[in-house]
Amino acid sequence: MEAQETPVYYTGGKEEIFFRKRHTATASFAIGLLFFLLPFAELRCGSVTLMSNTGIGMAVGLEWKIAAGGNAFIDKLKSKATDDKTQQALQDRPNIFLLVAIAAALFGLCVVFFPQRWKNIAGMCAGILCCIMLLAVMIQLGMLIKSSLAEAADKTDTDIGMNRLIKMKFTIWYYLSFAAFAAAAFFNYKHHTIEMKDEMARTTTFEFQQQPQNPAG
Repeated sequence: MEAQETPVYYTGGKEEIFFRKRHTATASFAIGLLFFLLPFAELRCGSVTLMSNTGIGMAVGLEWKIAAGGNAFIDKLKSKATDDKTQQALQDRPNIFLLVAIAAALFGLCVVFFPQRWKNIAGMCAGILCCIMLLAVMIQLGMLIKSSLAEAADKTDTDIGMNRLIKMKFTIWYYLSFAAFAAAAFFNYKHHTIEMKDEMARTTTFEFQQQPQNPAG
């Protein structure tokens, strides 16, 4: 009597074997969070960095690291910002967008250990939310700096006459963090689709095995 072979529900190539690995999304979230420890944004005048801060520093409101010669410019920029919202944003205070991104990344980091079937969908949403929050930070800081410089220019301060050269630049670590979170969302999506295919294959195999077999002759 021949031994029955174990049915293979769903198989794929080397690419799918990689996406079946459990902790690919977890590693992506962890890498994205590690980049928060590195400089995320710099305020530059041309090629000269006036001040910079890490991702975690921006998130929790740590003081920006000001380069030599940048103190006078930052003080003038704050004093010329007549809009209350602009003045508040230029102070060292927590950034809600980055805090949400960190919380979502931590959730995505842990969701792989959940027994629920929706964990991959939740991880995908967490990765997308991280990307959205990082984009929101870029837009927010860019608009605030532009608004502050415009107010300073209206007051015709000769020390800030070169305001067109002042830009908020985001570093390579910011973009790598964004890419890591995007990859985490993609990995969770692939995990979900593979599990769905496995479930369909198991269901089809089970229904086939349940069909009555007609006796021969």
